[in-house]
Amino acid sequence: MAIESPIRGKAVMDPIVMNGNDLFGNVRVGGRLGCCDQMQVEFTVLRNMGQRREREKRREEKRRKREEREEKRREEKREEKKRREERREREKRREERREEKRREREEREEKRSCKGDENVFTLGWDLQVVIISIYRIQGDLISMYKGRFEDKLIQSPNVETSVLKGVVLTVKCLSPLILQGIELDIEDKGNI
Repeated sequence: MAIESPIRGKAVMDPIVMNGNDLFGNVRVGGRLGCCDQMQVEFTVLRNMGQRREREKRREEKRRKREEREEKRREEKREEKKRREERREREKRREERREEKRREREEREEKRSCKGDENVFTLGWDLQVVIISIYRIQGDLISMYKGRFEDKLIQSPNVETSVLKGVVLTVKCLSPLILQGIELDIEDKGNI
């Protein structure tokens, strides 16, 4: 009489009898397999099959959890990639806005003549101005009308003539020019 082992495919022959702890015939007892012995062997086989199913179930559960973790990592990577792209897009738009503001600022500086407290003349402009009062001149002034202001000659290092209150002057900006402490009336302006 032989009992086929479902684990290793070996036949367990008389007088080898398996107990509940060993399916491979390590326990030897005399005599033939009886009814109780056969029940014990069948119980062992069923128990091992159940254990195998439990192991497979645990392996399947581990595999499922591993796949869930991997899917979660992939999703996190996709989200991180999306956030990086959004950050790059925001930085690109911010840089474009900065560049646009810089260009606008440069255009305003180019168009600005004599405005506000700074009294800035932009390079290359011909200005017709009436001197109201003068305290200090900085920069290069040329083609200035000769005259006196309360008997005081107002000279700048690069100007050979003085100016007189109420006289119309032509000021050509050969370099970026700032007149500090000078009140001006602008009569005419044109780009040369």
